[in-house]
Amino acid sequence: KDGGYLHIPHMPGNSQASGKVENAHKWAEYADRYIGLAVTEGQILTIEDLNVFADRIVEEKNNQPHRTTKQTPMARWYATRSIVRKIPAEIIESALLSDEFEVVLDAAMTVAHKGVIYRVPGVLPFVNYVGQKVKIVVPPSIELIILTLPDGAEFEIEKVLATADKAGEFKRVVDSNAEAKTKRLKEEFQSDAKAQKQKTRLTGEIAPVPFYNVPIEQPETNITHFPHAERVVSHEEVAAVTAIPEPVYQGKDINYWEAVGIYGDRFDGGPVEAKEFLLGVFPGMAGELPASEVEAAIDGRYDVKEARILRAV
Repeated sequence: KDGGYLHIPHMPGNSQASGKVENAHKWAEYADRYIGLAVTEGQILTIEDLNVFADRIVEEKNNQPHRTTKQTPMARWYATRSIVRKIPAEIIESALLSDEFEVVLDAAMTVAHKGVIYRVPGVLPFVNYVGQKVKIVVPPSIELIILTLPDGAEFEIEKVLATADKAGEFKRVVDSNAEAKTKRLKEEFQSDAKAQKQKTRLTGEIAPVPFYNVPIEQPETNITHFPHAERVVSHEEVAAVTAIPEPVYQGKDINYWEAVGIYGDRFDGGPVEAKEFLLGVFPGMAGELPASEVEAAIDGRYDVKEARILRAV
């Protein structure tokens, strides 16, 4: 939505709509098998080689005639004028590369996954679920973690790594993220190097892999392609034509006691003052309200107090 895109689902059985997605999946798997073959043959994958591999396999896709139109995608591209709109990389990473897993919340209020330990706030309602499984979603480019409790309640908490520094305090992600990535990369390279040595010692030869280290020749054509200008549409231009709707999500519904546990630290008098104020928001401590409404009432409590004083004068 932030990029100006609208998700339109289609009915089941619409093979034309499904085919576009399935075809993209097929080509992704097609490329992945060649990469897997390169790994099996003991080759060390580098960014430079993978970039060349991507260019070659995309070139084959773009120059393969369509079975219906008998035209190649490249020919159709140059025959039309198109406007290209690109999504920022951080949005794509957060949407597609988030790490989702289930883990037991330990007594130290931490969760561990793939050698990385994250801190969970030691407050209600999280402390009530120590020893139980919680679901964690870790976006790569956002400094937040989405935590879902066993009862279905979903919370966004700050991404803090449980890595003690010399002073004994926990580092934030920005301070220790580089260290964790360096460690994982070192382990991966050591594993690749060991597999490469073993393969070379056993066979003495590395088999060539199509697209990766063997170029694929494209058929010659007498069609001359003229430069195709690309115009990238900015978010401002998209918003000027069609305003991006504001999110309608108001947060999960919470009850009186959940509100006291979540927002108690916002009151100078602590939970005692929070209980007294929230009785006005939850009459009789009954019912549930969206978290956004409860936050708005707490943020506006001073405004209400000032208005009452003016009426009294």
